[in-house]
Amino acid sequence: MVSIMRIAVPLGRVVQQRRISMGLNQETLAERAGVHRTYLSDVERGTRNVTLGILERLAESLGMELSELFALAEGRTTDHGRAVRKTELHQLIAEISDQLQRLRAHTDERAARSVRSGKSSKSVPKLTRNGDSKRLGKTSDSAAAKKRKRS
Repeated sequence: MVSIMRIAVPLGRVVQQRRISMGLNQETLAERAGVHRTYLSDVERGTRNVTLGILERLAESLGMELSELFALAEGRTTDHGRAVRKTELHQLIAEISDQLQRLRAHTDERAARSVRSGKSSKSVPKLTRNGDSKRLGKTSDSAAAKKRKRS
């Protein structure tokens, strides 16, 4: 009984979170899944010993596979039908963040070299912290004069 209750609460939490994210109330989801509203309430609280058949109907009503429901309840998320542990996601996010920082540094270095060398009269894009790009480069004498007049 302990093992069933260990998964019942997380399963109920996933059902409830998905229902809310879809903008459904308990009555609507219960009707779609063919269960009573109070039964669904018990499932969401983890106090009902729910059958696989009911879980399958709930998952279908929530637009998900039964395996996805279990994966999310076990603390995993899904990636195109493949279960991915949260630690793996954190690792992937860290790797992507590192790659983005290296790309920004490379782009900044290229822009600085181009400006120092004076080879390019065109501006060179530079990534800002928020991912937008801004232009670095020479400004014409008239543009610089206009800037000074505004100040």
